Amino acid sequence: MHGVDVADDSIESAFAKILACTDHSNVDAQLLRPVAARIAATSGVYFRFTGAPRADCYAASYSYAGDTPEAAEVYLDHYFRLDPVVRSGLRWLHHPQAPIELVSGLSASSVDLHDHAYRDAFLYRYNIGHVMALIVPCPIASGPQLMCIGFHRCVDDRPFQAHEVRVFERLAPAITSAMRLLAYQDAERLSHDVLHSLSLTGGVGYVILDHDLAIENANARGLADLDVSPINGAAALLGEVRRLLICGELSVDGDGRNVFTTGGSRPLEISVSRLRSPAGRERYLLLTSEPLTARLLNASTQLFALTERESEIARLVAAGLCNAGIAIELRIALRTVENHLRSIYAKADVSSRTQLVSKLLRLQ
Repeated sequence: MHGVDVADDSIESAFAKILACTDHSNVDAQLLRPVAARIAATSGVYFRFTGAPRADCYAASYSYAGDTPEAAEVYLDHYFRLDPVVRSGLRWLHHPQAPIELVSGLSASSVDLHDHAYRDAFLYRYNIGHVMALIVPCPIASGPQLMCIGFHRCVDDRPFQAHEVRVFERLAPAITSAMRLLAYQDAERLSHDVLHSLSLTGGVGYVILDHDLAIENANARGLADLDVSPINGAAALLGEVRRLLICGELSVDGDGRNVFTTGGSRPLEISVSRLRSPAGRERYLLLTSEPLTARLLNASTQLFALTERESEIARLVAAGLCNAGIAIELRIALRTVENHLRSIYAKADVSSRTQLVSKLLRLQ
C-alpha cells in the first residue's frame, strides 16, 4: 500500500494518539495517520465545514495525509457538494433536524448514476476506489460545525473488510471526541478574539451577568456605560436593569433579545440577551452603545471632516435647536454659530438645515 505510513500500531496506541490531538496542526500525525494505519488506508482527509450566513457552507479548515494533497483542494473547490457520503451532513448545517448518516462507506464502482460526474471527474481521477467516513455534527453557539473524516483505498485495491470497519467503529468515539474538541477550541478562540476586539475598540460595551445577576465578565466600556463603581460595583443603571429582569418587565424569551434606550443627558442603547452556561444556568449578555442616531451623527461628522466645535453644532442642529439656542447652549456668540454653520454647509455640500440633518442621519 502507498501513501500513508502504516507501521504496526496497536489499537491502544491509536486511541492515545487520537485523544492527544488538540490542535489543527496535529491532525495529520495524531488523527489521520494512526487511523489509516489501523484500517490499511492509502490516504485520509479531515474537513471542518461551517454554515455561512449568506452562502451555502464552506470549509473552515482541512488536513490531508497521502500522496495527492491537491485532491483535497480540488474536492473543496468543485466537488464536496456532490459527495454522497457528506450530503446528509451538509443538509444538517442549515436544517439541524435533518437525519444524518454518521458512519458510512462508499465504493466508486457502486456510485449511483445520479453521482456519476462525481465518480468519473473526481474519484477515478484521483484513484479513489473505496471510502470509509465518519461525519460528526457539532452544534455550538458560534454556529453549527460539521466535521468529516474519510479514509480511502485505490481503485484496484480490495474494499474495506468487515473487521476493518469494526476497528473504525471502535475508534469512532475517540475520533468524535477529538474533532469536537477542535471545533470547541476554535469557537472559544473566536469568542475570545471578538471580546478582545470589543475591549480594544471601545465601540461597544458588554457586561455578562450570571444566574444571580452578578457581574461575571465585562469590558471597560460596558462598566463605564453602566456607571459601575470600580470600588464596590454599585451602579444605579445596572441596578435598574436587574430590577427589570427580576420583575419580568424586561422580557428576554428564548434566544431573543430586548433593546431599550435610556434617557438623560447621555442616552444609551442597551441590548439584553439570554445566554446559557455549560451547566445550563441562565446568564445575560448586556451590550451597550450609543443610540443609532448618535452613531450616525458620529460617523457623519467624521465623514465630512468636521472640527470638534463644528461637530457639536451639527449635533445640536440635528437635535432641533435654532442658532440662538445653540449659542446659549455652547456659550458662544450668535455670529460664531453662523460662521461655523457656513463651514459645515460647505463641507457637507448642503444649503439648508433640513438638508444638513437629512445628510447627517443618512436619510438621503
